[in-house]
Amino acid sequence: MTFAAFAATLMLAAPQAQALPDEVVISAVVLDKKGRPVLDLKPEEFVVTEGGSERPITRAEVDSRPLNVAMLLDTSTSMGNTYNADVIPAALAFLKKLPPGATFSIWSTSDSPKVLVEQTSDVSTVEATLRNVAPFGHNAALDALVAASQELAKDDTHRPVVVLVTSASMAGVAADMQALLPKVSLKPTYVAIQYIQGPEDSRLQDALRVLVLRTAGLHERVFSTMAIQAQLMKALDNLSASYRIAWKPGTDPRQAKIDVKVKRPDTKLTQAQRIATTW
Repeated sequence: MTFAAFAATLMLAAPQAQALPDEVVISAVVLDKKGRPVLDLKPEEFVVTEGGSERPITRAEVDSRPLNVAMLLDTSTSMGNTYNADVIPAALAFLKKLPPGATFSIWSTSDSPKVLVEQTSDVSTVEATLRNVAPFGHNAALDALVAASQELAKDDTHRPVVVLVTSASMAGVAADMQALLPKVSLKPTYVAIQYIQGPEDSRLQDALRVLVLRTAGLHERVFSTMAIQAQLMKALDNLSASYRIAWKPGTDPRQAKIDVKVKRPDTKLTQAQRIATTW
C-alpha cells in the first residue's frame, strides 16, 4: 500500500454544514535552527491562513499541560539481547527526564499488547519490571498503538503521548492496515524510534509516518540501539516545544487548507494536521 493511500484511511468523512466554532485550535512544534526548543513566542509571532486567507489569532502559548506517556517497548524476538543492553537503559533515561507532573505507563509488544507498568509517576521500580521480561514472539507494534491510543484518549486532564521503541520488523504478522488504523486515536502525539537491523516492513514504516505527520510528532530511524537514548532525548525537546495556537475561523477548517507559520527568523515550525474546537 502506498503512503498516499495509507494516509487516506485516516481522512475525515465529508462534514455536514453547521455553524462555525468560536475558535479553532491546532498544535505545532517550534525549534531553532540547531533543533533546540523555542519557548518564548508571542501570539503576534504566528500567522495562520485558511485557504490562503490570514485569520486573526486569539491566543497562542506553549502547551504546558502535564504529559501522560504510554511507552511501547518492542519485546519481540527481533530485539534479542539489545532489549536488555540498550532499550531498557534508554527507556529509563527518558522516563527520568519527564517534566514535573507527568505520568506514564509501559507496554510490551510481544505477540499482543500487554501493560507492564500501569499509569504512574514513580520510576523507582520500573527497571526490575522491565528486566523480568524476556524477548519473545513477533512484534505486535500496530496492535499496541491502537490499544494505547484508545486508552490515552480517555484522559482529559493530561497531554497524551505515545512513544514507540521498535524494530523495523513485523515478520509473521498479517496486519490489516485498513482495519487497524482507523481505530488509532489521533488525540495523542506520536513518537516512534525504529531500530533498523535488516529488511524493513513498509507497513509499519508507513503507519508510523502517517501518525507522526498527523500529530506533529517525531519519527526517527536508527541503525544502532545505542542511538535510541539520544533520539528519545530529542523527542523530549520536541514535546517541550509544542504550542497550541487558536484563531477565529472564517470557513469550515475541515474543508480548507490550514497553514501555520512563525515570523521569527531562524526557526522551524512543524504543524499537526489534527484540529480541535476546544482549548
